Amino acid sequence: MAFMAATDHSNQLRMAGLQALEDIIKKFASVPEPEFPGHVILEQYQANVGAALRPAFSQDTPSDIIAKACQVCSTWIGSGVVSDLNDLRRVHNLLVSSLDKVQAGKGSSSQLYRESATTMEKLAVLKAWAEVYVVAMNIKKEAESKPKRAVKNTDDDDDDDSTIDELPPDSLITLVQPELPILSRLWLAALKDYALLTLPAEFASQLPPDGGAFYTPETIDTARLHYRNSWAPILHAVALWLNSTGFTCSESAEAAAISALQKRSIPVNLSQASGATPSAKSLAEINKDRMHLILGVSIQFLCSPRPEEPVEHVTACLQALHTLLDSPYARIHIAEDQLIGVELLSVLHRLLLTWNPPSVQLLVTGVVQQIVRAAQDYLQEKRNTLNEDDMEKESCPVLGEGGDSGGLIPGKSLVFATMELLMFILVRHMPHLSTKMSDSPSHIATKTRLSEESARLVAATVTILSDLPSLCSPAGCMTILPTILFLIARILKDTAIKSADNQVPPPVSAALQGIKSIVTLSMAKTEDTQKQWTALIRSTLACILEYSQPEDSVPVPDEVSMLTAIALFLWSAGSEIIGVQSLQNGCIYRFKNALNSCDPWVQAKCYQLLLSVFQHSNRALSTPYIHSLAPIVVEKLKAVERNRPGSSTELLAVQEGIKVLETLVALGEEQNRVQLLALLVPTLISYLLDENSFASASTASKDLHEFALQNLMHIGPLYPHAFKTVMGAAPELKGNNNASLQVNHGRNREPDKKAESSVVTLLRLEQAQIAFLQGERKGQENLKKDLVRRIKMLEYALKQERAKYHKLKYGTELNQGDMKPPSYDSDEGNETEVQPQQNSQLMWKQDVKSKRVRALLGFSSDVTDREDDKNQDSVINGTEAEVKETAMIGKSELTDSASVLENFKFLESAAADFSDEDEDDDIDGREKSIIDTSTIVRKKVLPDSSEDRDTKEALKEFDFLVTSEEGDNDSRSAGDGTDWEKEDQCLMPEAWNVDQGVITKLKEQYKKERKGKKGVKMEALTFPPSSGKSFIMGADEALESELGLGELAGLTVANEADSLTYDIANNKDALRKTWNPKFTLRSHFDGIRALAFHPTEPVLITASEDHTLKMWNLQKTAPAKKSTSLDVEPIYTFRAHKGPVLCVVMSSSGEQCYSGGADGLIQSWNTTNPNIDPYDSYDPSVLRGPLLGHTDAVWGLAYSAAHQRLLSCSADGTLRLWNTTEVAPALSVFNDNQELGVPASVDLVSSDPSHMVASFSKGYTSIFNMETQQRILTLESNLDSTANSSCQINRVISHPTLPISITAHEDRHIKFYDNNTGKLIHSMVAHLEAVTSLAVDPNGLYLMSGSHDCSIRLWNLESKTCIQEFTAHRKKFEESIHDVAFHPSKCYIASAGADALAKVFV
Repeated sequence: MAFMAATDHSNQLRMAGLQALEDIIKKFASVPEPEFPGHVILEQYQANVGAALRPAFSQDTPSDIIAKACQVCSTWIGSGVVSDLNDLRRVHNLLVSSLDKVQAGKGSSSQLYRESATTMEKLAVLKAWAEVYVVAMNIKKEAESKPKRAVKNTDDDDDDDSTIDELPPDSLITLVQPELPILSRLWLAALKDYALLTLPAEFASQLPPDGGAFYTPETIDTARLHYRNSWAPILHAVALWLNSTGFTCSESAEAAAISALQKRSIPVNLSQASGATPSAKSLAEINKDRMHLILGVSIQFLCSPRPEEPVEHVTACLQALHTLLDSPYARIHIAEDQLIGVELLSVLHRLLLTWNPPSVQLLVTGVVQQIVRAAQDYLQEKRNTLNEDDMEKESCPVLGEGGDSGGLIPGKSLVFATMELLMFILVRHMPHLSTKMSDSPSHIATKTRLSEESARLVAATVTILSDLPSLCSPAGCMTILPTILFLIARILKDTAIKSADNQVPPPVSAALQGIKSIVTLSMAKTEDTQKQWTALIRSTLACILEYSQPEDSVPVPDEVSMLTAIALFLWSAGSEIIGVQSLQNGCIYRFKNALNSCDPWVQAKCYQLLLSVFQHSNRALSTPYIHSLAPIVVEKLKAVERNRPGSSTELLAVQEGIKVLETLVALGEEQNRVQLLALLVPTLISYLLDENSFASASTASKDLHEFALQNLMHIGPLYPHAFKTVMGAAPELKGNNNASLQVNHGRNREPDKKAESSVVTLLRLEQAQIAFLQGERKGQENLKKDLVRRIKMLEYALKQERAKYHKLKYGTELNQGDMKPPSYDSDEGNETEVQPQQNSQLMWKQDVKSKRVRALLGFSSDVTDREDDKNQDSVINGTEAEVKETAMIGKSELTDSASVLENFKFLESAAADFSDEDEDDDIDGREKSIIDTSTIVRKKVLPDSSEDRDTKEALKEFDFLVTSEEGDNDSRSAGDGTDWEKEDQCLMPEAWNVDQGVITKLKEQYKKERKGKKGVKMEALTFPPSSGKSFIMGADEALESELGLGELAGLTVANEADSLTYDIANNKDALRKTWNPKFTLRSHFDGIRALAFHPTEPVLITASEDHTLKMWNLQKTAPAKKSTSLDVEPIYTFRAHKGPVLCVVMSSSGEQCYSGGADGLIQSWNTTNPNIDPYDSYDPSVLRGPLLGHTDAVWGLAYSAAHQRLLSCSADGTLRLWNTTEVAPALSVFNDNQELGVPASVDLVSSDPSHMVASFSKGYTSIFNMETQQRILTLESNLDSTANSSCQINRVISHPTLPISITAHEDRHIKFYDNNTGKLIHSMVAHLEAVTSLAVDPNGLYLMSGSHDCSIRLWNLESKTCIQEFTAHRKKFEESIHDVAFHPSKCYIASAGADALAKVFV
């Protein structure tokens, strides 16, 4: 109907149709199309709108219809509905044709209509162009804030139906850009006309006699109305244009651009627009005139806006001022002439008196903040320019308002005008802040919670208030600080109200940040003001302590916010300021109340704050708090044994308390370490569950058990001597610990389950050592027996040949004694008669070593010790008649940990499998098995392995079985052979009766035969890993990284093997694992952007561009349809995002995961049971809710297990820190001014949990302190300014153990940086195309990288060399691999690709 009316012949109907069309566009621009998701309903009418507008721009169309058509054009273009570039050009051409009429100047239009109608038409055209330009600049700004993404080919048939057809972000500004030279002159001319027309009547003489650019003297009265309707968008457009050009465009440049446009349009005649003869002006004068024009128009309007003025004009004027003050030129101009800023603040104050909308008040606070920051920058630059001479003359403190006296003059002071305006806003939203309002009879004392808009306004006001002291001199600071601190303290008291969801309101966050910035202000602390400064800080802290007390008449205050404010004073102020006894007692009392609170959330936060207080660098400040609060912490933690946690919040409180106690142990001196551990270790052991109670325990209780066990694993290797003392002093602790270990191993029998405790791991090494010695001894004994048999057989054959030769030569029989064949049974019996003493010695040394390990850990009881002493005595004295094989494997030590050691009997069986027991094989095939924890190295020992001189020395090669057991440190092949020689001397004459001359000849022949043979061959076999952490490491690496044994390392098998001549290659890559594809995950319909492993389970979560996340249980497999491999089906699909899901991360417990998408949302999920039935009904508790704050796509997430915080980076240019325990606004925002560009990736610095590292679109990589919200270091980037594409960083990660950051670049490089200095450590070209993803294994030894060249590469971080490469995915739209990941504890790696597949390797 609107189309039919707009194209009718009746002018009234055409006007009504265009008006209806404009209303339809405004109402339905964002209404989605139900049949085509991702599209809006008006997209199908693009051609209709263009056809309806075209007739309105004909030559004979009345001016009012053209004006309305221009308005519809700007509304249509600004609605964002247009997705077809051709339709956009058609509407744009209509505006271009109308612009030609405006360029003609006044008096040149058709005389069909009166002159005032022509003025209305031209101003409507300029207004429409201004609105289009504003929309184009907004689109351009949003596009620049987003990371660059590859443009997909929309012609591909495989595209998803939900793909949104979007115009290139620069398409609209590209169309407007050619017209900007003439448009800017026309806009400025229109603003000059408007400024003159709004002058009071007494200034009528200043009006140009010939009229303005678009009106004549005869139409001046009617023209005022048309200017009044059009000036606001034009003002906003001019401000945007000046900001984009940086005030560098002069009139001569514009004239040159206009002359180029004259070829296609009629002559431009604007010489009379200014009402003066053209004169050559400098650029500075031109810019000054333009600044005064914009400021004058704005101030004139804001002084007294008419009530009938639309609110859009007010907002457009305020946005123009905000945009103008973004320009460095404007900021310098307004800071140099302070009276302009004061006048502008006064006008804004007057505006707030008559305009109540919150949107207007928010824009006003934005302009005020721009004025204050401009003054801050100007003053800071002046302070920086002072030389050392000025500093000595004490001229520096005089800078800033207030001078030496501290007085602020109303009407001239920027600080006074700002405080006056801000106080008005605060009193409007919080009337009780004013004593006059409180004393008023009409004032009601009840306090209600602020609305969301009021909370934002109050927060913005507090932020500006905290910036004002930096504009003052020290004396000036003392003038305003009492008022500012009073307001902040009262706002904190009135807004910090306890809520059910424990969310922190924006005013509270702003107040806490303001307290921190004021307390750390250095300008205020001078010799003259130190006393007054100290009194202010003390009184403010006293007020907060008073406000934190609950009252009956007001809502319950939020204890966490108040404690945080108190902790801010303790962190930032010195002990000499707040170390007063009364204040100290008040702070301690508040912490005691929080510790005794019945709310576990308050307890958890109190523990976190106490941790930071205890760690304060000033011991004089932290010591009183430790002495007063540490006993309460210990008492609360010990009470948990009786009242175990029943919820995740209660568990969090206990965990935070244990962290406080561990910090106290670390802070204590070495001589007090045992006493401190005597508090911590029994508390942790009391949290452990036995096998019976574990099955029926709650989830929180089981998690507490795991937490305590992990902490015990950490404490044991960290403080070995103190830990041994504590465990030995309390035998009952050993029983509890053993029971918990049995529970742990009963639930985790697989080798890649959670890491065993340090105690169990040491016992496991003991068992491996015993099996190693057994296999080695048995193999060498068998080799020795075989050599002896061969010698006997050679002797017997030689006797027979000698008898034959003697009979043939002399004809008589040679008398050689008994010629019976050798009896091997008797030989073996003889040998076994010699060996019991050796075996007894070996067993005795093994028992001694085992006893040392167990005694150090406090696990040997008195009864066991006495039995061991008896056994040792009998072995040493040689009275042991028979030694069973069970004694050889350490059965005497299996007292308390028998059930634990049974889990590791596979080591014994492995040794038996690889030992050489076949006595009939040739010696060339003999193999010796050496078990070294997680790697078996087989060595083929050949008969010519050394150049000995006779058979006796050949036997000496194996006497290391004796020498090594006796503690010889020399090589095993270098033994003296004394024992073997004695043995031969006692065996040979009695058993063999051999001619020594014949033996000598045999020895010479044996020596010649051995010269041509090879020595030792080695090959490496991979042994099943002992835990998930050693899946990619060598044996030594795995032991060192998992145990950290310290002195206990002297008791391991490594020392026993030091004397071996067998040397394992130093190249650790020889022992690495080779990764092979195992699973292909097929269920997504579009590219997979990210993936994350469960921390302990074989579970993977993938995030895809098909708007979903899927969970996969890698143990639920099924045969693939087209191959012999196994496929995995998803067990759960997460649906909540309205666009592609770009990133995913899991919590340290695996119970929650978080995903970020192109819709700007961070969705929080509760992960389901890995064994859930895929066809179960929908569970609404899975979706926890979104974290709101970002306004554009979320590109990266990182989870902090230490603080339970979540980091996010977004295309809106900000990094945000979230509290993962609640669905609440962000705790902190970083890079909100986009100084570094748009963040593309973020990660936590593993070496310092309070730091994070982020990469940005401009090529910067910076490290931030999450507590202070400050950037502390920017890494050395070495950017090439001529190649913008090379500076893009796709991924940044932090090394898990070293202070190193690793970045993946678009230019195919991987770079390594030192987090301490920011220097570049190493740079390498890693792939053939852009590197998109990085991951480091949990031990920090290997790096995995993915690239758009379809390959995944594994790198040795020590040598920076590629040790494995495999192709994983196919390309799609020039993209391939989006993400790679290591499993934190299992032998899995995974990759995500643009081909909608995820692949898992083992």
